[in-house]
Amino acid sequence: MNEELTAEEWKRRYEREKEKVARWKGKVDKLEAELSRWRQGETVKPEEQVSLIEGPDVTTPITASIEGNEDSVKACIKMTRRLTVRYCK
Repeated sequence: MNEELTAEEWKRRYEREKEKVARWKGKVDKLEAELSRWRQGETVKPEEQVSLIEGPDVTTPITASIEGNEDSVKACIKMTRRLTVRYCK
């Protein structure tokens, strides 16, 4: 798909993607903190667990600006799902 964008449109798109990256980074940081608690043997109450439903729009494709973190995000999500299934039955 080829489209011609003005500088302002590019800037708006860049700012939107930048905000998404910041939200994902915050989500990953929270997931890592929760995982650390699990690994230390703590029980993380369901209301303290990070929700993957709220927050960044999961259906939005990850853009080149965060491609380097894509594997980390997927790994955190996968680990959180495993932990949720294992410890929250």
